[in-house]
Parts: sequence; structure tokens; C-alpha cells
Amino acid sequence: MTTLTSKKVTYSLALLASYSLMAFGRITSSYTKLASDPSYDFVEEINRLGIRSFVSGSEGYLQIGPRLIAYFAHWFPVREQAVVLSVLATFTFIACAFIINRAITTQTGSALTGYVSGAILLLIPAASESTIGNHGSVQWSIVVALCIVLICPVFINQYPKSTIAISIVSTLCSPLSILACGYLVWSIAINRRSSDRNIVIPFLSVIAFTFIQFLYWLFSGKGATIYGGDIRYLPWSGMGQFWWSLLLTPPVFVIGCIVFLGCSKLVFKEIKIQQPIYLALTTALLTFASFITTGIKDSTAVAWQSLSWILVVLTLQAVTPKLKPKLVGYMAVALCSAFFLRSIEKWYSASWYLSDGREWSVLIAEAKVQCLTDRTEFQKIELLLSEVVLHCSDL
Repeated sequence: MTTLTSKKVTYSLALLASYSLMAFGRITSSYTKLASDPSYDFVEEINRLGIRSFVSGSEGYLQIGPRLIAYFAHWFPVREQAVVLSVLATFTFIACAFIINRAITTQTGSALTGYVSGAILLLIPAASESTIGNHGSVQWSIVVALCIVLICPVFINQYPKSTIAISIVSTLCSPLSILACGYLVWSIAINRRSSDRNIVIPFLSVIAFTFIQFLYWLFSGKGATIYGGDIRYLPWSGMGQFWWSLLLTPPVFVIGCIVFLGCSKLVFKEIKIQQPIYLALTTALLTFASFITTGIKDSTAVAWQSLSWILVVLTLQAVTPKLKPKLVGYMAVALCSAFFLRSIEKWYSASWYLSDGREWSVLIAEAKVQCLTDRTEFQKIELLLSEVVLHCSDL
């Protein structure tokens, strides 16, 4: 067993502190409020069905991420549940950032590359709109973590049990997790007679639980209407910079990085481009699949944007050390950093999707007074996009 040194402990605490500042800094104006969607749905299901909520069929597929958070939150007093949901969701995103950090650091040997890659998950524009603090969107960050882990064979071999656990949890959150297996498929294909069990077992885990997801969907009766709502596939009038960035980041970055890596490989034969190429393919597949199922949507775009930006980081890490003079590499990193900082500056603390409503504790206090005044058994609480019905005895 690896012994934790004081240096490792200090680094881990510093990492936790910096990632926590990034993530919790985004929800300073919204942690006391419920997200507009899915608002209180998962907690209400837990209250009504208990543990059976995990297989209720309401989503058309198994989605254990938000339900686990809701299950913990439902044990707290109703007026505190919005805060609990926000905190637990945000810690989930921080944990995903840790996993990304560790996987890339282990694979590349660069702590800086790992740190920046983990931070990207917490800082991208989509995070401020509906992800950080919103328990209903945790599955997308978990899928991002899996996509990164499964392109890092060094991490897989060093942490085989963790890889299996991440694979199972991610697949139980979203059946699209199977799209993260490109590198595993390639590795198994070229080593058919001597495949590493550390590669085979995570792959079989994803396949098995994806099959369970398929059966669950097949018998749920949801068909093609799983997501429902008004799905937008085309740009609309007045679509601003935020939405254009969600739509254009993946194709521009994926195509640009593949061309750049290909040209660099022709010039510098010795550079290793395998990991960024597989990440580019994974990003393209996940973007296409989630776009087909949800359209231009901010919560799913956290996966598109995160993977696209991490792809840029891995591409720069692979190529810039070979560029001559060194100033060229430094300029490339500086330009990408400036573009990233500009892209998040406007939306870092926006959180409009979360903060447009009223504080949950205030709504509960008003409902409690109304229960006493009207002497009713139930009270309806109006949220931005939904309505919550609570039993007066629970308030």
C-alpha cells in the first residue's frame, strides 16, 4: 500500500481547496434555491417511493446520480434541502474534477496538465448556467470523468478497481457512457489473444450495464420521448455568444486538434498523439449522440465543452514541447489560455438558471403559514418551471 507523505497530503488539501473555491464560488447567489429543472422531482419521488425510486422508470433509463443525492437530501428538514442538494451536487463535480486530474496526471506525468484539465470541468461556461449546484445534471460530469479515465491506460493499470467502479457508476447514470470505450475497443482488438484484464473488465462492465439500461428503456415504454420538451436542433433568432459557444466548441476544437496533431506527427515522428486522438473521437461521438437526443442543451453541453477544452490541453501538452523556437509553444498556450479565460469571464457567477427563483426556505416558510391559515392538508409551491406539492405535516 502506498504511504501518504506530508507532501502528498499538502498537495491534496491544496487541490481540494482550489477546486472548492472554483466550484462553490459559482453558487454563492444560488445555493439556497432549487434549480428550475428538475427542481424537486427526484426528492419528491424518494419521499413517495423510497428506495424504489431508483427504478421508478420516470426517466426512461436508470439515472442513479441525482437520485443518490436526492436520497441523502430527503433525510434533512424540508427547508434545508435546497442547500443540501446544492452542496452535495457541487462536491460531486469536485470529485469528478479530482478523478480527471489524477487520470491525466498519471498518464502524462504532468501535474499542471492534470490540474488544468480538472479545473476545466468546473469553469466552463455551461457549468454556471445549469450544472454546478444542480443535482439533476451530475451525470454529465460523471460521464466526462469516465471518458478521460478510459483513454488513460497508465491510470487504468494503476487503479483497476477504481476504473471499474467509475465505469459502473457512469453507465448507471447514462447509457451514453458506452461511447467512452473507444480506446478499450482498440486495445482489445489489437491484443485479442493477450488482452489485459484491466482493460477487458471495465469494458465488459460498461457493456453489461449498458445492456441493462437498454432493457430498462425497452420496457419503460418511453420510446423516443425520453427527454420530451421542446428540443432545439437549429440556431434560433437572437441566439447569443453563450449558446453559439455550446454549439460550435466541439466541432471546431475536434477538427482543429485532429488536423494539428496529424500535421505535427508528420513533422515530429516521435510525438505521442494516441490519447488526444482517442479523446477527439470520444468527444465527437458523445457530442453527436447527446445532440441527437437533447438538441442544443446547456446541461448536456457540459460534456461537450469539458471534453473539447481538455482535448486542447492534451494537444498542446503533446506538441508544444517540440516546437522551435520555444516562444511559439508559449504563444500557443498563452492564446488558448486567454481565449478560455475570456469565454468564462462573463458567465462564471451567472447561475441564472439556478438563481432566478426565490429562496427555498422562504417558500417553505410561506407554505407553512398558509397551511395554518387555510387548515389544508397539502400546499402547492410555485417554482419557475414547475410546481411542488408538499404535505403540511412535513413542513
